[in-house]
Amino acid sequence: MLQLGPLALIGLFYARRARALTRHAHPQPRWRAICFYCGLALIAGTLTGLDSASEELLYAHMIEHLLVGDLAALLIVLGLTGPPLAPLLRNKLIDRLRALSHPAIAFPLWTLDLYLWHAPALYEAALRHPGIHALEHLCFVGFGVNMWMCLLGPLPTPRWFGNLARLDDRCCANAQPAHREDEQVHRVRKHRDADCNLERARSQQQPDPRAGKNADRARDDELGH
Repeated sequence: MLQLGPLALIGLFYARRARALTRHAHPQPRWRAICFYCGLALIAGTLTGLDSASEELLYAHMIEHLLVGDLAALLIVLGLTGPPLAPLLRNKLIDRLRALSHPAIAFPLWTLDLYLWHAPALYEAALRHPGIHALEHLCFVGFGVNMWMCLLGPLPTPRWFGNLARLDDRCCANAQPAHREDEQVHRVRKHRDADCNLERARSQQQPDPRAGKNADRARDDELGH
């Protein structure tokens, strides 16, 4: 198919870059590579498995867009870090396109792309012309990756957007002292119970002085008789 060729080239570029990073003692984490290749495989499997059904059934068409434009794009972004992208970002044109990954731009672009391709004219054109259909998939993947880059990608984000992550970290940090306090209380109670059990065991092992006095008195009475 028309879309599978670029997918193969992207996979080869990623593998070559990952191999070069490994040689320079900067290996790509394995889970990221798995996510990246799973994203490419999901796109390829969706296009080959649902492409014909999506031309006839609306729900198959929407499932195809969801898998390609959202889930596969997410997996691709999870597979990316700064070092694999470094050769691309050295290109001035691509580096200037980083402005599109700004949250105030990326989210509206993703929404606009989704809206335009489901307008009746473009929707029908994509069903009739394979080239336009391929362009539709390219836009879904491209704008989906750009949108996920704002949330989970390696590119820098504006300070106001990063405050959400810092707020989440602070909430987690505030929850930790309470959890630690509960652990300390539980530990103190555990030690106190252990001390009480130890004292009880020692008291049971020590002889009762009253029992000794009673035994001596009984012995004296027997001798008196």
